[in-house]
Amino acid sequence: MSAARTAMKGYPTDKSAYLVCGDDEYRVATAAAELIDALVPKSDRAFGLDRIDGRVGTVDETVATIRAVRDALVADGLFGGGDKTVWFREPSFLSSDKIAKSECVKTEVQSIAERIKDGLPEGTRLIVSTQKINRASTFFKAFSGKDALVIDFGSALKARQRADAAAELADEEARRIGLSITPDAMRLFLSRVGTDSRRIVSELAKLAAYCGEGAAATADDVREIVSTGATSEIWDFTDAFATRNKTLLVRQIRTQLAQGENAIRLVNSLLTCVGDLLAIREGIDKKWATPGGGGLDWSALPEEIADGLGGERNTLGGVGFQLRKKIDQASAWTLRDLRNARHYILQLREALVSCSLPEECLMEAKLLQAIGVAPAKR
Repeated sequence: MSAARTAMKGYPTDKSAYLVCGDDEYRVATAAAELIDALVPKSDRAFGLDRIDGRVGTVDETVATIRAVRDALVADGLFGGGDKTVWFREPSFLSSDKIAKSECVKTEVQSIAERIKDGLPEGTRLIVSTQKINRASTFFKAFSGKDALVIDFGSALKARQRADAAAELADEEARRIGLSITPDAMRLFLSRVGTDSRRIVSELAKLAAYCGEGAAATADDVREIVSTGATSEIWDFTDAFATRNKTLLVRQIRTQLAQGENAIRLVNSLLTCVGDLLAIREGIDKKWATPGGGGLDWSALPEEIADGLGGERNTLGGVGFQLRKKIDQASAWTLRDLRNARHYILQLREALVSCSLPEECLMEAKLLQAIGVAPAKR
């Protein structure tokens, strides 16, 4: 095998077997392509790269594709055999329970899994790319050896995990294409495009072309050129409330309900948000907490209160970016305002279960009362 190289994302290229998996179709396809770029020079691909499409619909076709992969892994490279890479794309036995339960398919899968675990012939590499895979399966575990690598983009991610992954991808892609973008513009960009990786890459390319080389993209640029395609998340709704933005709050109420979000769940999320803001506002007002270092220092909290919190004083209001955001939000409220807001929210929750008026009307009326008139920041 030739000397180890490094793929674009830093994946080691001295392994013989790679499994690239995850729900994100774009990132799976991109990672597989990057591995091929690093492992197989373009001049060698005519004879040094076998592409085998596993997207078939019957048991017989599945067995045939698995056997084709197995045969490719043991065959010498054409004309005296240099290095060889086999790319097995979207094997059907990983995504179809019906096909996977076939005894003859199980036998073939077990055979190729054992071959992967035992090690492939010198100079031979296997790349398997798939969106669906059972991570407890024999096939997945076959890639756990020292000569194999799993590149896993995750499955059934929660909304916050998808948002974090989208932000990471957007930062990476902006750097890759040389796009300078302000933090405010990036936050607006992500709120507009959502978490779909292919959309993120496409819209960043469009934004870069619009701004031109060397220009920094601003929030106004994003509003002008970036298409809206995101579904709004609950934290967009709580942020609109916490920042006391009446226009945005009304828009978010209508958006969340139109998306099928449960009104009681929305109200409960606001109660949690207001509870965090109350803790932060009271701590700052009574000088129990001091903003700094990206968070709050609660070292001045009285011992009797600290004991009641079980020693978790430094976790009040969240951590990292979320805590910094809540500190800014708390500065737009007084303690009295926040207590009044909580009162209105509790009234709203009761009305939602006892009143026949439309949820949208109830929420808009009560929550606009709750945010009131924002005072000057303190």
